[in-house]
Amino acid sequence: MKKALITLMILAFTVPAYAADPGDWAYMGMENVGISFGMIGLAALDADTFVAATLLQSDVMVLGLKSTDGGNTIFEVLRGSDVTGLPIMVAAAAFDSNNVLMAGLQMTTITGGVWRSTHGGDQGSWEEVDLTGMMSFGSSIDYLECVTDTFGVALISPIKILATYDAGASWTALPSPISGSDVMLNGSSFLDENIGYVATGYDDSDTAKSLADDPAELALHRTRLRTSPVYRWQWEEKQRDSEKAILTEGIYKTMDGGQTWETLIDRMNWYASRIDMASEQYGVVVTEEEYGDHGNERIRYTDDGGKTWNTATAPESVPDAAYANYIISDIYMINNDLGYAAVMYGAGSIPIGGGMFITTDKGRTWDWEQYHDEGLGYMDMDMVGRTAGFAGGMSLSRARYEGVDDNTQPVADAGEDQEAMVMDTVALDGSGSVDPENDSLGFKWTLTDAPEGVVEIVYSDEHPYGETKTFMPDVEGDYTFELKVDDGQYSDTDEVIITVTQGSADDDADDDAADDVSDDDSADSDDDGVAAADDDDEDSEATGGCGC
Repeated sequence: MKKALITLMILAFTVPAYAADPGDWAYMGMENVGISFGMIGLAALDADTFVAATLLQSDVMVLGLKSTDGGNTIFEVLRGSDVTGLPIMVAAAAFDSNNVLMAGLQMTTITGGVWRSTHGGDQGSWEEVDLTGMMSFGSSIDYLECVTDTFGVALISPIKILATYDAGASWTALPSPISGSDVMLNGSSFLDENIGYVATGYDDSDTAKSLADDPAELALHRTRLRTSPVYRWQWEEKQRDSEKAILTEGIYKTMDGGQTWETLIDRMNWYASRIDMASEQYGVVVTEEEYGDHGNERIRYTDDGGKTWNTATAPESVPDAAYANYIISDIYMINNDLGYAAVMYGAGSIPIGGGMFITTDKGRTWDWEQYHDEGLGYMDMDMVGRTAGFAGGMSLSRARYEGVDDNTQPVADAGEDQEAMVMDTVALDGSGSVDPENDSLGFKWTLTDAPEGVVEIVYSDEHPYGETKTFMPDVEGDYTFELKVDDGQYSDTDEVIITVTQGSADDDADDDAADDVSDDDSADSDDDGVAAADDDDEDSEATGGCGC
């Protein structure tokens, strides 16, 4: 069977400017409960309701909180006395307004655990999920993500991923994109049940290595580094005058629900603590940089599906507190254009404030949306679509987001069907695609059907993203391309068929040369095939022919 390669090339195109209006963040205040009590994981259930996992407050062992009035007031929904095992909760997520999860570390067994409520997280509705055989000694569940109404993932240290397909009632182990006892799975971003991304990496400084003398202390350090922005910020402060080294792994992508993983990028000089992909083409990561950079954390963005990550422009300092450094505790892209980053800032060993960054250009530039010098900063945030969300942090500081509900589905247009010949340059044009709100669209071309012998597509820039592309077919037959356009919330698809033929045999170079020889006049025959002696066309003194 012939192996035919299709090479696609990007053509220049313009992206429509951002049009939809950003929403507003309202600071809802804090509680006088001390800096040791805060919301470390938060799950937004609807526009008025959230559930939060809390940092341990030793005197009352409060593990979970809830608000039903938009964050104006909060109340307890889970205490240590309500469940067995003295758990520490570090993550929360919600499938819908009823099915809520919290996760963390089961202290009595030193293993990770998941707790589930099917009644919106209300008091008395929490039950521990059976994870028999999935948790090893010293493990902890550090990150939760609810993707659809029933599908979700949990990241476990060391190096394990769990998936649920029934809204958290049961879980199954997925293959990990990496191996090794030291590497950390820091965050995930799944677009649906099939397409997902995982970010990894960790601090490998001499100070961190010194903790290896006490395995329990080292494990606790790495869990805190993954889950607590406060701890990460304080750790950075401790390292400010020492050399820092980062063991970098990479960012990985799955197209089959985590059964197999593709390495998008590895061995960077940074690691990603959080990742959020608005669509397959556009996304952002929060990064910690290598060697000697003990300042603010950074944001990197991709516009080619994660093959390359560029450093975004972000504030160098905090308004009215230029001496302070900040930690980006969480990041969320509402669509391809619009996103927010939750921030905690301070100096010394105590954070003193927080706020929000905003981007309206696909993560390329960020600026302060708001900031305040109370509340000691945010540690997590969560959204309900693009219209509502919450952020929470130390001293139970909290903020509420109200967005604009004006988004509708874009319309994909892959262009008209075409006819071409083998080795022609054929243009694929998706510029007819539109978004009603003029949000920027992500474009992905997929060859869904091809003639026998076509087994691989080779892209000139190694990715299938772009409004317009060209390809050069070397096998005749019908080529069907699917164009998917995505505004970061809704998507649409369209198909175009390119019918490729071999063309005329006379176009062959060897055939043309043969034609030239047979067409030339000779002594014996002319181009009409008649012998020269009998041909009126031949010039001759005997016949007086003119040769015409």
